[in-house]
Amino acid sequence: MTTTLPPRAAGTGTSPVTWHETGPGMWTSRTGKDIAGAVQLVGTFITTNARGDVVGTFDTLPQAQAALVAPPTPSGRPRPLGRHRLLPWSRRW
Repeated sequence: MTTTLPPRAAGTGTSPVTWHETGPGMWTSRTGKDIAGAVQLVGTFITTNARGDVVGTFDTLPQAQAALVAPPTPSGRPRPLGRHRLLPWSRRW
């Protein structure tokens, strides 16, 4: 299944985001030839960007997909440590 969302806002590129269901509970997105991110269903929908950073968790697939289409809203506050991606061999002491 492929879903095409409207083009991104000005300044973030003009290619539409296309979504492909790549497996059970896994969707990947592209803008033209570039990978935009992915959504994985693990009890909730988890959205990651092209670098693998978690964008957010959502209740529905459309909300999760829209998180990659809309530019992030700056909050003016630093992101909490729990939202940073840790490498598999990283440990918190």
